[in-house]
Amino acid sequence: MAKIPELSIYNKIWTILDKQRVAKADSVAELIEAIESAKPPSFVYRRRDKAGAWRRNVCLPTTVESAIALCQHLELLDPSTCRLTNVGLSASDHRQFDRVLGKQIEKYLEKHNASLTSIKKTIRESLLHANPPIMPGSEEIHQRLGTTITLHGFRRLLNLLGLCGGLHTCQRKLYLP
Repeated sequence: MAKIPELSIYNKIWTILDKQRVAKADSVAELIEAIESAKPPSFVYRRRDKAGAWRRNVCLPTTVESAIALCQHLELLDPSTCRLTNVGLSASDHRQFDRVLGKQIEKYLEKHNASLTSIKKTIRESLLHANPPIMPGSEEIHQRLGTTITLHGFRRLLNLLGLCGGLHTCQRKLYLP
């Protein structure tokens, strides 16, 4: 598998779980503060200043908050306390991260009418009825499923699932428009 970019949501999720395991923050605000003060690579980007020198900048708190919200939706963090759930604690072990994250994504997709079984069925039906057979993109799959997940969120989850090894892609950028 190709190297996962430092700023990817995959690495952001790992960082959040790892920082929360150590910091034991009691709220989203405390966890954001712990992440911002640590300046982990997954939340730091480089940008040139007016003089042309490269500067390291921490992502906006809204970026961190958005990634934390995804962890809560995936039941890795408790929404009321922001503490690691038992599942989140398991995922914070790097040896289990991919397996646990993949399982939680599958569970979330299933809750939102987009189970892997229904995704596979949608792909199969599309291939059977197309002449010549063309693999449907995420937009078509999303539309046919009628899921309540936004298209952006659906693509993000499928991409994450692919990075976890729970989904095989036949094109490098299958889920981009």
